[in-house]
Parts: sequence; structure tokens; C-alpha cells
Amino acid sequence: MIVVTYTFTDGFGEQMAESVKKQGYELAVIKTINRYEQIMRDLYECYKRAETGHDYMIYADAADCYFQRRVNMPTDYILYSAEKNCFPYKKRRSKFTDNSRWRYLNNGLYGGPIKLVVEFFEKYNLNDIGTKNPQAAAQDAYFDAIKDGFPIKLDSDCKEFQSYSFIKDDEYEIRDSLIYNRITNTTPAVLHFNGLTDKSILNQITNNGTGNL
Repeated sequence: MIVVTYTFTDGFGEQMAESVKKQGYELAVIKTINRYEQIMRDLYECYKRAETGHDYMIYADAADCYFQRRVNMPTDYILYSAEKNCFPYKKRRSKFTDNSRWRYLNNGLYGGPIKLVVEFFEKYNLNDIGTKNPQAAAQDAYFDAIKDGFPIKLDSDCKEFQSYSFIKDDEYEIRDSLIYNRITNTTPAVLHFNGLTDKSILNQITNNGTGNL
């Protein structure tokens, strides 16, 4: 499996890169420019190249993701991270019907079979989003995919992906130097501190045990 991310400058996302390395994954870092359409196109081109040497992939934001354990990636569908906040358009909240606290698609963390991800990008035009916000474009693609019966799911149970923004103290604890979700009773593999969330909790899992930096 390969992990893919992008940066605008060299040396960005070093903590995320080190956590990927510790889990034994190859990391592909795309150097791109700060323009939505170009970012999504560059990611798509990277996925197509990665098809030749890998069966599975994860995309994770460089600035605010951390791999605390190895990922159990689905073999027959795409898995997207879910979060508490319906961003960027709150008017879409009613379209997400899962009862979980983490119910809204988050575009900063997803994965699955590479060929399926490439097909998803092509079928729903994520490789050509124009000036659309990437998360809004991914949500549109997700809604269309659900209608079509395309194999895609949200990780509303936080089994593999954990969006950390708006998390409350009573919703998590540290178990064996890993962050454990007390609501879903899961230990997610990848933490995403989306929305400029404070990452200081990592100090409690990176000073010892399996998360050691």
C-alpha cells in the first residue's frame, strides 16, 4: 500500500511523514501549487502512476494527519473519513443521514483499491473540479456515487480514520499509547486534526509505546 499527500513547500508535513514511515508504508509526496483544480489533477495523475506498483492507497493531508497504527484498508470499496462539521456548506447537513456524531464526508483522508479510486475520480470528475472547493466536489461525487451504487462508504464508526476536530474530552482516552474513541469503541489508525485542531494530544502518544517519534 502507498500513502499519497501533497505539499507546497519542501520539509512540510514531516511529523506525518515520519508516522507513515514507522508503519512501513511508502509515501508519495506531490509538490504542487495552491490551486484547487491543480491539486486534484496532480493527485489523480499520481494515483494513475501508483496503479502500476500498488493495489491499495491512502490519501492523507500532510499538515495535520498522523498514523498511529497500520490501516485495515477495504478491498472492494473506497472509505472516506467522516467528521462532525458539515464543511464547507452547512445546508448539506440533511443529505448525510447516518446517526453517528461523525457523519459528514471529510476529503482530507480516504483510501481503498487504487483502481477504484482512479475510476471514482474519472467517473465523477474529481480530476477536473475547476474552481470548486475540493471537499464540496468530493461530497457531490459521494452523493452521486451512492445513487449509482458505486462502492463507497463513510467511516462514521471511526474504525480506521478519525477526524479530531470538535472532539470532547469524554469521547476519547489513551490506551496503550494510542488514541481510543470511547463512543465508537474503536482505535482508529489515522488521526486527522482537521480545521486547525490543536495536536498537543500527540505528545501523550508519541513519547512512548507504538507511537514513539
